[in-house]
Parts: sequence; structure tokens; C-alpha cells
Amino acid sequence: MRAIIQQMAALIGKDLRIESRGKDLLLTMTMFSLTLIVVFNFTFDAESAQAYLVAPGILWAAIAFASSTGMNRTFNREQEESCIQGLILSPIDPGTLYCAKFVSNLIFLLLCETIFLPVFWVLFDLPWRVLQPPFWLLLFFGSAGFAVVGTIFSAIAAESRAKELMLPILMLPILVPVILAAINGTQAIFESGNPTNWQPWIRLLVGFDVIFFVLAFLLYPFVVGE
Repeated sequence: MRAIIQQMAALIGKDLRIESRGKDLLLTMTMFSLTLIVVFNFTFDAESAQAYLVAPGILWAAIAFASSTGMNRTFNREQEESCIQGLILSPIDPGTLYCAKFVSNLIFLLLCETIFLPVFWVLFDLPWRVLQPPFWLLLFFGSAGFAVVGTIFSAIAAESRAKELMLPILMLPILVPVILAAINGTQAIFESGNPTNWQPWIRLLVGFDVIFFVLAFLLYPFVVGE
């Protein structure tokens, strides 16, 4: 168990060091999200009730597109100069490789959200009182759902010629339950703090994350082994 943790830490540290040198991945994800948010901000009046209703959908649309953009790049890095072949031939279990990639993708997505969330909140004039633990829980488990699915599908899409197009096509239909649960849960938190309104959506996200994490963990050796 200790060896697995050390291997994961080494792989995650590698991804973070590569990103700290270039910062191209985080910059691309953040700029894409901010562009989407600004465009929708001009479309809807920030002071109207309509903007308050559509804000959760816009938030998760930005997260969805940022994740599809970023996760494509994280696996493509491993294919440069056949790095993925070296990882496969190394004494690292493919399941450990998946876990490390999942954690790296989740970290990058959460960092991106940390940057664009204040801008989103200010542009749509949302009340800061809703930034309570339920919202952060929903944001974390929703982001984890994107990372769980995106990590394995980025490996599948990397074998295609149209890598940038294939990942959203493969990933987004599977993520429909995550997107719907995240939007409805965010809307419930915005409208009221009653736990009976938002707890079912968080439970749905947790269930989705656990089920798909187990499936992806078991299938990842077959994906990277092809």
C-alpha cells in the first residue's frame, strides 16, 4: 500500500511540475471558462431574476467545457515521445496510473474553478451567503465526476485522429447525470438552505463518482494496454 501511494505521489508530482513550468493547461482551461462566462453575462442582465435562474447552468457549462479542454491535454502529454509506453512498461499498475491521473485532473479542474469563480460571482451579482459548505461539497463531487469520466475517456480519445473532438463526444453524454444533478443542486442551494432540497443531488453525485471510479479503475488496464 505504501508503494502504491509513493507511485501515485510521484506521478501526480510529475504532472504538477510539468504544469508549473508551462502553465499552458491551466491557462487554456481558465481562459475558456472566463470567455464563456463573460459572453453569457452580456446575454443576460445580471440584475434580473432570469440571470439568477440561469447562473447554475452557466457555471456548470463553464466547468464542463474547461474539463473537456484540459483533460484532453493531460493525456496527450503522456503520448509525446512515447512517454505512455514507458509508464506502461514500468512496474506501475495501470490502476495506480489511473488514480494518479484522476487526482491530477481533479486538482487542475479545482484550480481553474478557484480562479474563475470570483469573476463569475461578481459578474452575475450572486449573494455571497450561499458560499457555504453545501455549495463546496457539490462543487467538489461534481468536479470529481468530470475527472472520473474524463480521465478514462481522454485515454480512449487519444488514439483517435480527431482527439479534440472525440473527447467531448464520448464524455459529455455519460456526464448528463452529473450535469443535471450539479445544476439542480446548485439551484436548490441558491434558492434555500433547506438540506432536503440539495442533499439528494449530492448523494446522486457521490453515487455516480463511486460507481464510475470503480468501473474506470477496472477498465483502465485494457484502455492503455491497446
